[in-house]
Formats: sequence, C-alpha cells, structure tokens
Amino acid sequence: MSCQELTPDSARTLPIRTGFHGTPTPALLPWIVGGLALAALAALSGSIAADVDQMRFFFDENGPIEILQAVCLALTAVIFAVAFLRSSGARALYCVAAFGAIVTATTRETPRCSSAFYDGGMCLTSTGKDWIVVLGAVLCLAALVWRRLNWRKVLHPVALRWVWPSFGVMAMLAGAEVAEHVVWMAMEESLELAAYLYLAAFALWFLYHSRQAPVAREAVPGSLTPPR
Repeated sequence: MSCQELTPDSARTLPIRTGFHGTPTPALLPWIVGGLALAALAALSGSIAADVDQMRFFFDENGPIEILQAVCLALTAVIFAVAFLRSSGARALYCVAAFGAIVTATTRETPRCSSAFYDGGMCLTSTGKDWIVVLGAVLCLAALVWRRLNWRKVLHPVALRWVWPSFGVMAMLAGAEVAEHVVWMAMEESLELAAYLYLAAFALWFLYHSRQAPVAREAVPGSLTPPR
C-alpha cells in the first residue's frame, strides 16, 4: 500500500500538535533586549517617582498602578486560557501553570477592601480573594483531567527551550521583592508592572504560535496515516 500524502488541505485538518512540535523557540536577542529595556524603563520611572510628588501617588500602595497590574494580569490569564484550548502536551501544561500563577498574582495586586491603604475604587474582600484562588485551582485541575498528559514527556527539561522568557519575568519580580524589602515602593511597583507586561507579550507570542499549523514531517513509507 502506498502512503497517504499530506496536502495543504489535510494539513489544516490535522489534530492539535503534541507539545511544542513545529513551534519555533523564542528568539534569544529580541526577548533579552526587550526584557532589559522594560526593566531599565521600570527602574528609571521608579527612581524618578520617588522624587516627584506628581508621580508618587501613581505608585502608592493600592494606587492606580496596582489596578493597571491587575487588569494586565487578568487579560494575560485569558490569553493563556485560549492558548490552552489549542494546545496539548507540554504546551498545555505550561498554559495551565501560567494561568494558575497569574490568577493568584491578580488577587495579590487587586486592593483589599479592608486595607488601611484602600481609598476607593476596585477592590476585593479577603474572602473574595480566597475564593478566586480556589476557583483558579479547581479550573487548573479540571483542565489537567480533561487534557490528559504524558507526564514523562511533558516534564522533560527540553521543554524549557520554548518557555525560557518566563525566567525574565521571574528576574524582574525578584528585583521587585528586593525593592519591597528595602521599602522602595515606586521601584517595586514599576518592576512588577514591567514583569507583567513582559509576560503579557510572551502570552501573545504563545497564543500566536498555538494557532499556526504544525510543521509536517515526511510521511513514512507504508504508513496509512498522515504525518503529524
């Protein structure tokens, strides 16, 4: 029997790719330069804000910047959720992990209604924050049950080649933690916003490539199934 050839029409009907097959790895230079530029801008704005009264209020605890951070995180969570629906394997696992972490971070950045620093506007009660985290965890567990994974494959270290920009996010958040430790609020909030914007950009890149048709491999002679 002859093998079934892969045509452009059949390529579009192939099932969702497994893991990261057919996906380009993030280009090193653009993501590193972009991350450094964001971090530098955040550091500059945080430094200036400490000495400019007109800017300082924007970086206050529970101030406008935290609302901006929460909105950015919420949108990023939605992007990863959509990417998950088009993913499987290691890609799906990363989307679930990112979604869970972002939901938790969103509740952290949303002002607590009972906070002494809360001056009005959007807020969440302590109970509301807890319920959102629980709901996020339930959704993540349900997603993992629905999208069955081969854990031996999805946890392979080679998958880090596709998600390494996440370490840039962690580095910025680590800098924010240091700023919080030395009570440099403007710097802390600036670096956090930079980290979340960087993560949002990566989420969009992730979603874009999850919508692309997988790269076809050559058909194996004698096979009745199309290449994946």
